[in-house]
Amino acid sequence: MGDEAGMLATRLMFRFGSIAAIMSAKAEALRACATPGETWPDKLLAIRSLVRSGLDESVRRSPLDTTDERFHEWLRGQFMGLREERLMAMFGDARGMLIRSDWIALGGEHWVLASARSLFHQALACDAKFIVLAHNHPSGVASPSMDDVRSTRRVADLAHALGIELTDHLVVGASEIQSLAAIGALGKPHVHRVARRA
Repeated sequence: MGDEAGMLATRLMFRFGSIAAIMSAKAEALRACATPGETWPDKLLAIRSLVRSGLDESVRRSPLDTTDERFHEWLRGQFMGLREERLMAMFGDARGMLIRSDWIALGGEHWVLASARSLFHQALACDAKFIVLAHNHPSGVASPSMDDVRSTRRVADLAHALGIELTDHLVVGASEIQSLAAIGALGKPHVHRVARRA
């Protein structure tokens, strides 16, 4: 069994190049690597689904902390395998808990112009008290661009005018996640955990 597992691991690494790529591969791509009679793709997909469900439950049952590694793992799972830039918004309540998360827009340098209306419509619809944004860089480099910084400041200002706090904007890369709050792009010191409100 050990030799078989080692050979399978070698085969998958040769095909996909990394563990992250294996874990984000589409079901069809995994099944294409199996030889007739092998059942490991279905087992791997079931395990992957179980892990993602566990992370989702963990994130939704705890106050949202954008520095927590469990949250980072959950966020990587949301963006895993995407080849285009996308923007996600997470909406939270007065207790600091996640209410819901939604895809807001496909990316591009001027995503804020196309998505601000949708973002705040959804925030007001669920009575969100705070928003966390996240988008991916398909290049794999998580460093925020100047446009990311400008757009984030604009959204923070618009949110403030509506009585909503933009607590962070995260850039998801291939191997790391960068926080715009941590570099002062929100115009205030970084807060590690969403503050609980009375």
